[in-house]
Amino acid sequence: MKATQAHVGSIKHQSFNELLYTFKESPYADGFHIMEHRDCMEDKYTHFPFRSDHYSMIIVNGGESKVRLNMTTYTLHVNQVMIIPPNAIRQFIEASQDFRYTAIVFTPRFLSEAGMSLKHIDMFNFFSSNTLPHIQLNHHDADLLGGILNIIKQRSSGNRSTTFYTEVVKYSFLAFIYQFGEIYHQNNDMGERSITKKEDLAMRFTRLLAEHFREERSVLYYARLLFVTPRYLTQTIKETTGKTTSELIDEMVITEAKAHLNNMSISIAQVAESLYFSDQFFFSKFFKKHAGMTPSKYRRTS
Repeated sequence: MKATQAHVGSIKHQSFNELLYTFKESPYADGFHIMEHRDCMEDKYTHFPFRSDHYSMIIVNGGESKVRLNMTTYTLHVNQVMIIPPNAIRQFIEASQDFRYTAIVFTPRFLSEAGMSLKHIDMFNFFSSNTLPHIQLNHHDADLLGGILNIIKQRSSGNRSTTFYTEVVKYSFLAFIYQFGEIYHQNNDMGERSITKKEDLAMRFTRLLAEHFREERSVLYYARLLFVTPRYLTQTIKETTGKTTSELIDEMVITEAKAHLNNMSISIAQVAESLYFSDQFFFSKFFKKHAGMTPSKYRRTS
């Protein structure tokens, strides 16, 4: 299905500076910060899907939380690390009352300026889109990483105007990244595991879907881009994700639609147009089928 209308708006995109403004914090360095022990459910923007221009590494220190990353929901437990790359769609669904975390947030520019080139980044599977988004740390490794972060936090809590403050923060950050890379490869099976052809196909489909889902919802369209048959694509997606290709497409559309509907300045007709539906009636019928209620009712209850 394809239409000629231009879409209006999209899922909220939050910059690094907007994140810190929301939490009323000052960055440790330009493009780098460490946050911790915040109740992510208190902030309204986290209730809805959003993207960012920065990396986030979330280390769970206590309790558990459910996070939706792209089209998959993950439950994070103590000493697990979730890596969220720029532009990934994320949503914090719920968290236990004792949930505590440390979030290391940094921009690609800071990563480069700290001394790690883009070519060097490719050596680290945990920054690649071809890896699972979270891993489990043992207590020793969690303490080791926490110790490096404490050095950065202690340095940043003091005088930031000293001659080599920025250099100390950058090189300490690099020490953390390299140490995490070593832990990843030595203590996690997935660090040594090569992805299968089917997993690669599923990830390439996911990336294409994020780019084209507004105007293209045909399985055939994505199969052609991936040079496979629709049947093989559907079988592969079902095997690797537990859902069919059509289910993932519809889920992505509904996720985007809900984000639009949460913006009261946009009419339902405009939401339908933004997602290339032929008219509001067809959009409402689609939304009710997959969300269990009409767009107007969702807007009233959200």
